[in-house]
This record gives sequence, C-alpha cells and structure tokens, in this order.
Amino acid sequence: MLLFWSAGCDASWLLLRRYEDLQRRFGANLQVIAVHCPRVEAAQPVQPVMDQIARMHLSLPVLHDPELETFGRYSPGGWPAAVFIDHRQKVKGVVLGSNSDISEDVANYLGAVPSQEPPLFKVGFRSPRPISEFAWPSGVALLDGSGTVAVADQGHNRVVVGVVDSRSGTLSSTAVIDGVHRPGRLAALNDGLVAVTQPDDGAVCLIDLDLRSVHPLARGMLRPVGIAADRDGSLVVADAGADQLFRIDSAAIADRRLSAPQLIAGSGFTGQNDGKGGRAT
Repeated sequence: MLLFWSAGCDASWLLLRRYEDLQRRFGANLQVIAVHCPRVEAAQPVQPVMDQIARMHLSLPVLHDPELETFGRYSPGGWPAAVFIDHRQKVKGVVLGSNSDISEDVANYLGAVPSQEPPLFKVGFRSPRPISEFAWPSGVALLDGSGTVAVADQGHNRVVVGVVDSRSGTLSSTAVIDGVHRPGRLAALNDGLVAVTQPDDGAVCLIDLDLRSVHPLARGMLRPVGIAADRDGSLVVADAGADQLFRIDSAAIADRRLSAPQLIAGSGFTGQNDGKGGRAT
C-alpha cells in the first residue's frame, strides 16, 4: 500500500496513524510505504520532513518525493490517498481522502492475512533531544498579565509553566506537569486551569496548575488540533480529522469529569458549503 501524504496536512496524519495500525496487524504479509509529496514549496527540503517524522514517532518507512515524481507516476488524484498493489505489482485500486477507512477490507481483498512476522522495512529514530530543551513545542497559552505562560512540550509528553523575560528572551520554568501524552494546543481558563488537546489520542484533558493534576475531559474525537475558551467558560474544539467543531460544557470543566463533546458544526465531510449546524461542510 502506497500512502501519499503531505506534511502539515491533518488528514494525512490521521491516515498515517490508521495505516500504522494496519501494518502492525498484518506484519510481513503487507507493506505500507508512506510517500511524502509536498503540497507547498516549504515542505520540499528533507530536514523538515525528518523532523515531523521524528516528532510523531512514525513507524512507517517514508519515501520523500519532493519533485512529485512518484506522485505523478501513480496519479492518485490528491492528498492524502492510498494506492493498493497486489503481489504481482498490479495496481488494484485507489482511495482518496481520509473520510472512509476501508484499508483493512482492501488488505483482505488483496489476500493479506494478519501476521506476527515483522515487515520487510524497519524504521528507526534519532536520539531524543535533552530533557532540558523543548522538543517540538506545539502550543502556548498566556496565563496572566505578568508574562506567565504554559507551553506544550510535545516531544517530552509534558506541559511546562514559566515566566517569559522579553528583554533576555528566556523562559524561567516554575512548574512541569508530566504525563500529558503528545500535547497539542492550549487554552487558558480561570482559576489556574489549562485545557490541552491530545491529537494522537483524539482527546482533550484539563490541567489544574495549582494541584499539578491532569483530568480527562473528552475522548473519541479523530484529531482535535485547535481549542479556545468561550465567554461562558466552555471550550470549543476543532477536530481536523472529522472536519467538525465541538463544545465541552462548562459544567463538565468545573466538575473535572469526562463528558461527551457536543457537536456545534460540521457534517463530517470535507468541503466548503455553509449550512446550519451539522449540515455545514
């Protein structure tokens, strides 16, 4: 299976995660190769692509295709897309986009069966950055008017709180909250609370900075990447994987309890059509 993707595309990240799981289950009987086809010129150099692969700990082998040579050869029609090839090297089909997940059905159609044997291509990662440094910080929230901020340190699975000195350009750390898996964007609330997205887990959690505690707020989303506090104390979450907006009620935040997010807008399909609530795309 050739998976054509582009850095900076959330639909691509969602599909990469799905195919990672597929590769783990089918082992040596199936080979997934992620073909990176940059949509913009800034994604053509190899180093930024390597950084993104390391940041998400991607376990699939990646072919970097900066000139779109392989992309043009298979012409999948857009990003992201999957091209399915049988053992005779014949193209058997193409699936465009991430709205439909039929990858396992296709694997069965091609005759692949689950296997414990490892795949042919193995992927390794560079050594992680020292814990004293940030590793791919993904979000920041201003906590007060004195320059206190919270920073999502994605590569170290933590949120760092500190005071910014604009004259020296430094951050003096005052607290570190560990155990926040792959944190993303942050939103500051009242009473020392910070909400953080966890895109890879499809979740949102709440951090109590005074108690240094972490509380799950919502799960079951595809790839929540954006978050903002509304005027009533609730949270609005942008789920890029589902092309939908959700709200987390202020009562659930106050009670520190897990709740089902409420759909605000988005039919679940990619598009540019306005409409009321769940009919918009």
